[in-house]
Amino acid sequence: MDEEILTIKEVASYLKVDVRTIYRRLKASDIPAFKLGGQWRFKKQDIDLWIKKNYLNQKSYTEAIVKNIESDVEQTVLVPLLGRVACGKPILAEENIESTIPVSTKIARPPYKYFLLRAKGDSMNKAGINDGDLVLIRQQQTAQNKDIIVALIDDEATIKEYNISNDKIILKPLSSNPIHKPIIVTHDLKIQGVVVSTISDI
Repeated sequence: MDEEILTIKEVASYLKVDVRTIYRRLKASDIPAFKLGGQWRFKKQDIDLWIKKNYLNQKSYTEAIVKNIESDVEQTVLVPLLGRVACGKPILAEENIESTIPVSTKIARPPYKYFLLRAKGDSMNKAGINDGDLVLIRQQQTAQNKDIIVALIDDEATIKEYNISNDKIILKPLSSNPIHKPIIVTHDLKIQGVVVSTISDI
């Protein structure tokens, strides 16, 4: 009895996965195959033996492939995007949240909490924060010298570089526009978080 020969499309259908998965297995030399007329072909008998050897049965092979694909998908967390901070309200009050945006856990790393603000103006353009950019902030109430922070001053959120000099706290703009001047904090400073990244074009 002649051996049954399968094409890439047929072996994908047989294994209940998509064609791209078979190409990935071929690239990794992780599936028995041979070339016939310059095209990949598969012996069904070899595929059955390979499944039995590596995955016990066809179902466990499909489950393993799905798990692989899922692990390749970048993990994200939903981060709240804040609008104007209402006077007298906590920065993360429900009424301040415009929407939530998925952000990669490669930059919004657990277990920390994060929020997003949309930058306005050019007071921090030398730090790569331009008008309209989304700024990802890690929530915390402390900062180190030279951190770029989000602070509340008179219930308005501002993004500046945090500086400690002679027991004074100075919030410095990092701007090409000379109109922006440092702010010397003369009363309690409410640090809301530290900038970790800027996300453009959203």
